[in-house]
Amino acid sequence: DHIKIAGKLVVTLAGHLTHVSTDFEREDGERTMHNVFTPRGGLTWLCGDNVSAFAVYDQCFLAQGGRSFEHKTFKPLTGFNIEAGLKSYYFNKKLNMNLSIFNIERNNSLTADHVHPGYDISRGQTVSKGIDFDMTGYLTNALIVNANYEYSVARVTKDTDPNIAGGSIFNTPDHRANLWLNYKLLHKKLNGMSFALGNQY
Repeated sequence: DHIKIAGKLVVTLAGHLTHVSTDFEREDGERTMHNVFTPRGGLTWLCGDNVSAFAVYDQCFLAQGGRSFEHKTFKPLTGFNIEAGLKSYYFNKKLNMNLSIFNIERNNSLTADHVHPGYDISRGQTVSKGIDFDMTGYLTNALIVNANYEYSVARVTKDTDPNIAGGSIFNTPDHRANLWLNYKLLHKKLNGMSFALGNQY
């Protein structure tokens, strides 16, 4: 639900109820069942017609499959995300810019088991903190540009392996950037066709 107060403040209230019942191929015939409610809440302050500030809190729950070398079931992925930032529009909404800061905590994330190839292991807890900037603009009626930059510090904060705790999360760089250009053909016979070119660093 979105509740607008005094034309300036928007309160967002949401929730997700997850029911999971899973049978695993195990000798003991273990059956797992979860009924979990995850809330989501947000505040948006409308600074004007083109600028708004927001803050959001979002919990997550996800049952995980994966393959354990010990043939054990993995605990569900749980965690939360806290994010705050600014959204703005310029030039009659032909340019859209978003800036946000975030803190994401995940528990029981699965990763590849390097000791036993083809199997997975569960990490205790990972935390990602950073800043994200996104821009989308119409340079012309046909040419659209989208640019994004993210700086994040992603670390394993808790783990049963003391050599892992405190280290970086595999395949998660501190800096990430991408640029996409999209050109739409406006000719009547070719209307609807477009070409895109992009690069990610």
